[in-house]
Parts: sequence; C-alpha cells; structure tokens
Amino acid sequence: VAAGVSGQRDAAADPWVEVQRVARDRTPKDAVILVPADPGGFRLQSDRAITGEWRDGTQQFFNPTFSHAWWRRMEAVQPGLTVDADGQLVSRGGSLADLTGPELATLAAQLRADYTVLPADGRDRRLPVLFSNTEWILARTKPLPEPPPEPPAAGAAHAAIAAEARFMREVVEPNIRRHRQSDAVVSVVDADGRPLKGAAFAIRQTRQAFGFGCSLDHFIEPPAYSWEFKAPVVVPQQLERFKEVFNYSIIAYSAKWCAIEPEEGRPQFENLDRYVAWCATNGIGMQFHFVSGYLPEWMKTKNDAQRQALFLAHAQRLVARYGDRIHDWQVVNEKHLLAQAPAVIRWMREARPDLSLGIADCARFYAGRDAHDFPDAESNLLRGMREVRWLRDQGTPVDFFGFHGHRPFGLWADPANIYASLDACAKDGVRLFITEYGVPDRGPIVGPVRTGQWTPELQAEYYGRFFKVCFSHPAVAGVNIWGIGPRTWIQNAGLLDRAFQPVPAFYTLKRLIRDEWMTRLDGRLPLDGRTSFRGFHGTYELAVTPRDSGETRTCTFDLAPGTTQVLRFAWRDGQLAH
Repeated sequence: VAAGVSGQRDAAADPWVEVQRVARDRTPKDAVILVPADPGGFRLQSDRAITGEWRDGTQQFFNPTFSHAWWRRMEAVQPGLTVDADGQLVSRGGSLADLTGPELATLAAQLRADYTVLPADGRDRRLPVLFSNTEWILARTKPLPEPPPEPPAAGAAHAAIAAEARFMREVVEPNIRRHRQSDAVVSVVDADGRPLKGAAFAIRQTRQAFGFGCSLDHFIEPPAYSWEFKAPVVVPQQLERFKEVFNYSIIAYSAKWCAIEPEEGRPQFENLDRYVAWCATNGIGMQFHFVSGYLPEWMKTKNDAQRQALFLAHAQRLVARYGDRIHDWQVVNEKHLLAQAPAVIRWMREARPDLSLGIADCARFYAGRDAHDFPDAESNLLRGMREVRWLRDQGTPVDFFGFHGHRPFGLWADPANIYASLDACAKDGVRLFITEYGVPDRGPIVGPVRTGQWTPELQAEYYGRFFKVCFSHPAVAGVNIWGIGPRTWIQNAGLLDRAFQPVPAFYTLKRLIRDEWMTRLDGRLPLDGRTSFRGFHGTYELAVTPRDSGETRTCTFDLAPGTTQVLRFAWRDGQLAH
C-alpha cells in the first residue's frame, strides 16, 4: 500500500497518521504546514493546508500553470532535485531533514508556513517542538531565540571565552551523542510470532551506565582520627536530595583506615556499614576510597614488612565484608603504601576477579601559579600516571585512575585543557573517574578562561559545563562531587545550603542528569511491531499494552555502546518476555 494512502493503513499504529491528528488538534484551522515531499497524504487526517507533496504532481496533467509552482516547491523541499534535458527525473535530491533551523525558518517564511513536520532524527534545529513520536516531530517554524551572547570582554579574555563556547559546541556536544548514545530497535511479537501491531508502548530509562556521583558524609559520629577534615554526620534531607540526582558515590571519609581502625586490632565498621547499606538499598553504585589509608597513628610506627602484612590483612577484611556490594576499589590514593600495593592488587585479582581496581592522585587540568613548583608538566598535571605505569611494570596493572581535578581551588578550567589531560591519561589504557571534584560559590575565579568572583549562579553554570565535558569524553566512566552538604572539604563547593535546601548548581545538574540525559519514549507499535530510537546507555523498562487486552506488562533491557541493537520481546500468556 502506498505510504500516502493513509486511509488504508492501521491508523492507530501509524506514526505518520498520529502526527497528522496531532496537527489537527493542536494547530489553528488556518495553519499552513511545511511537510516533506514524501510519504504524502498529510491533508487526509490533519485537515490542514500544506506547502505541497510529491504526489500533488499528478495534477500537472490537468493544469500546466500549477505544474510550475508545484515544481518550484519540490525543488525547495528537496534540495538537489534535478531533471535531464528531456524532463526526466534524474535525482529527487535531499529532504527537509537536511536543512538547518535557520534554513527551515527561511523556507517556511517564503512558503508562508507556520509549522513543519520533520523526521525524528534527534537533531537540534532550535525549533519549538509541539509533538514527537518514534518517527516524526511537529514543530513551529519560528526558531527559538539564540542564547544570550557572552558578556563583552576585551582582548585575550574575549578570545578565551569564545574558544570555550566553540569547543563546547563543536566537540563536547557532538561527543555526547557519539559516545553516550546508541541506536536500538525494539520488536514485539505475539505468541505466534506475529507483530503486536497497535499496542501502546512506553520506553523509560531507569538507570544510566555513566557514574554521576557525589560523596556523602559520615552516617554516625566517627571516633577521633588523624585527618585534616572531620566531616559531619549526614541528615535525612541530604539523602533525599542525593537520590533526586545521583546514581554513584565515592566514599569520601567513612572508608578511611584511620576512621575504621583508630586502635590497632579493634576495627569499627558501623559507620561504613551504614553508608554501604544505604547505597546498596537505593541502587547507588560505589567506589571504595581508599584501602591504603589514610593511616591510623599506630600504623605509622610499623616497619615495611609489618606494613605489608597489615595492608594485605586490611584489604582481605574489607573485600570479605563489602566485595559483594562495592565494584570499584581505589587500592592506593596519593601514593600511600604504594610500594606494598602490588601484593595487595595481586591478591585482590585472584580472590575477586570481578572487581575493578584502581589508584588515584591529585592530577589537575591547569598548572596555574603552582607551575614553578613543578617544572615537569607531567608531574604537575598528570600526577599519579607514573605510578599507573609502575604498577603495570610490576605485573599488577590497574583498571582505572582516579583523577582528583580540584586544584587549583576556584579553577574555571578550559574544556580543551580538560580534554588534553584526559587524553593523556587514557593513552595508558585505563578508565578514568573524576573523583574529588568541586568549585566554590564565592572567592576569586582562577584559570585561563574567566576572571572575577564566583557566585552561586556561576558555580551552577560551570558545574553544568564540567559535567558535560566529562560525560562527553569516551575514557571517563564517572564524575564525583566531593560532598553534597553545606560543609565540605572544599569550602562552599556543595549543592545544599545551611538549611539543606538546593543551591542553583543542584538544579542545573538535576536537569542535565535526570532530564536531558535520560531517554523516554511513548507511542504505538506500527504494522511491523517495531520501533527504533537512539538512547543513552543504561538500563531501561519497556511497558507494552496490547489493544485487545488493555493489560500492561513490563520488561527490562540494557542499552550498551556499539552498533544498532535489535531487542526482541514476545507477549505470551499475558506476559512480556525478552
């Protein structure tokens, strides 16, 4: 059946018919709609005037004057449309989908169209979208206003801001689509293997594969221990707000050796037990920070042989207690007990090959005023990568590197510099976590891009940019803010104020992580029982409601990196199975 003969198709299951009906219901009766040349028949269900379709060309045999106007319109909506000297069609050219937002707006103005229908290909043309389904979108032809320009700046400062914006636009945004999304086809059949046409479906992403993280404070008041910052105890408001945004947590304080065993031979696990239990109960992934320290005072009196034995015993005790719930383990941070680490890594590999092991250090994205203290650029910017290579030379390679990224404090980092540092680390074949991140909401801005003073609004803007940069880089597995509450190690870097209410940065991250970077899709299955989409990597739930039963059943699936995945589901005996 020709695609344009909408009356002969299963209307309830056809996205082309659905977008026509939405146009009928949501646009004025005198609206003119710019439509693609194919598949045709848009007038039938929309009851709206259109700019013209390929199948309108049949009228040229009855009205030669009409044929010239029709041909000009087909040339406009199909760039590259050509005929030979005998008037025979050579190429039908491109389509409306090939035009940018401004080009579409210009064409619509010429054809006096108020709305347009385009393929749902995921491109951002900055047109206000009224409706979308699996195949089509209905949008207004007047573009959204462009973001306000950056405030005027002079000389090099203006160039740095412009370069930052260009890098975000030309590198970061495309890389998010390239590295964090994949194409998928969902196919649903009945018990006899026939397409379950017309069934309503909903696809909802329930968890992201990427680690969007934040550290929490102690769950109970810890014993006194020797470390420069004694974190407070969490309050319920922090935990509830955490669940609104994050799916991952690096255990900042409760897992430190000095907090667990302030007295030799008398470990106290209740604080850490509660942290791990809360994360596991709420589906929060965890990274242990860190097995080798910070050392309790009594450990500092031990010789190297004693330290080796005690370090190994400490690791064995921790893995036995938490290895079934914590997947990622920092074995060493900032070189503490590095010389003894190979034996510990070797044992952990043999005992639990399913665990991911790594080390961390205070690598950074900008040398700044400290550059004179570290004349070797690698020592300054990539601190810790030499140790990654040293462990590999010992026959005990690690899986990931924890890149602190917080120094110099108050840094507004250039995204190109962030990429350069991440690229350099990734050359050693390790995954990367940004582990101890934070910028304040007050004080001077440091770095090559911006000047002036931090404000809560600038903190929110920068956190959003930084998460976008990290999310876009293919080697990064997660990014973690070093504290959610009002009192954090990096002062004023948290996401809640003293009344435990969200600051602007909280809402910026929530919008990105839980709205923009989560895939949701609704519609009805077409005649072949298949629907396609491009989604963010992670875990999904598919809900299907057949037309004849009215009962909804669900099934889960994972969308992983790679080529297009074909996901097949069957409705049998009132159940949906993958």
